[in-house]
Amino acid sequence: ACHGAGASNGIDMSTYAATVNAFKTSTVICAVKNAGCELMPKTTSGIPALPDSLIKQMECWANNGYPQ
Repeated sequence: ACHGAGASNGIDMSTYAATVNAFKTSTVICAVKNAGCELMPKTTSGIPALPDSLIKQMECWANNGYPQ
Protein backbone atom coordinates (compact mmCIF):
# COMPACT_ATOMS: atom_id res chain seq x y z
CA ALA A 1 0.00 0.00 0.00
CA CYS A 2 1.15 3.52 -0.69
CA HIS A 3 0.52 4.79 2.85
CA GLY A 4 1.64 1.95 5.11
CA ALA A 5 4.16 2.08 7.95
CA GLY A 6 7.47 3.38 6.65
CA ALA A 7 5.85 4.69 3.46
CA SER A 8 8.39 6.22 1.11
CA ASN A 9 6.11 9.22 0.59
CA GLY A 10 6.15 9.95 4.33
CA ILE A 11 2.38 9.63 4.80
CA ASP A 12 1.72 6.68 7.11
CA MET A 13 -1.92 5.65 7.45
CA SER A 14 -1.31 2.17 8.85
CA THR A 15 -3.04 2.85 12.18
CA TYR A 16 -5.74 5.17 13.49
CA ALA A 17 -3.17 7.36 15.28
CA ALA A 18 -0.94 7.52 12.20
CA THR A 19 -3.90 8.43 9.98
CA VAL A 20 -5.00 11.23 12.31
CA ASN A 21 -1.43 12.52 12.36
CA ALA A 22 -1.28 12.40 8.55
CA PHE A 23 -4.47 14.43 8.29
CA LYS A 24 -3.23 16.97 10.83
CA THR A 25 0.28 17.39 9.43
CA SER A 26 -0.09 16.98 5.68
CA THR A 27 -2.29 18.07 2.80
CA VAL A 28 -4.38 14.88 2.50
CA ILE A 29 -7.73 16.57 1.80
CA CYS A 30 -6.17 19.13 -0.52
CA ALA A 31 -4.41 16.37 -2.45
CA VAL A 32 -7.44 14.14 -2.95
CA LYS A 33 -9.60 17.13 -3.92
CA ASN A 34 -6.99 18.35 -6.41
CA ALA A 35 -7.24 21.75 -4.77
CA GLY A 36 -3.81 23.12 -5.62
CA CYS A 37 -1.71 20.44 -3.92
CA GLU A 38 0.04 17.46 -5.44
CA LEU A 39 -2.81 15.30 -6.71
CA MET A 40 -3.40 11.93 -5.08
CA PRO A 41 -3.59 9.39 -6.35
CA LYS A 42 -1.05 10.41 -8.95
CA THR A 43 -2.50 10.38 -12.45
CA THR A 44 0.44 8.24 -13.58
CA SER A 45 -0.42 5.52 -11.03
CA GLY A 46 -3.38 4.24 -13.00
CA ILE A 47 -5.46 4.41 -9.81
CA PRO A 48 -8.73 6.32 -10.29
CA ALA A 49 -9.43 9.49 -8.33
CA LEU A 50 -11.35 9.04 -5.11
CA PRO A 51 -15.11 9.51 -5.47
CA ASP A 52 -16.56 12.77 -4.16
CA SER A 53 -18.64 10.84 -1.62
CA LEU A 54 -15.49 9.40 -0.01
CA ILE A 55 -13.76 12.78 0.01
CA LYS A 56 -16.82 14.28 1.76
CA GLN A 57 -16.65 11.51 4.38
CA MET A 58 -12.97 12.24 4.94
CA GLU A 59 -13.70 15.95 5.36
CA CYS A 60 -16.57 15.24 7.74
CA TRP A 61 -14.37 12.90 9.81
CA ALA A 62 -11.65 15.56 10.05
CA ASN A 63 -14.09 18.41 10.75
CA ASN A 64 -15.64 16.41 13.60
CA GLY A 65 -12.40 15.76 15.41
CA TYR A 66 -11.38 12.41 13.89
CA PRO A 67 -13.81 10.16 15.83
CA GLN A 68 -12.97 6.49 16.05
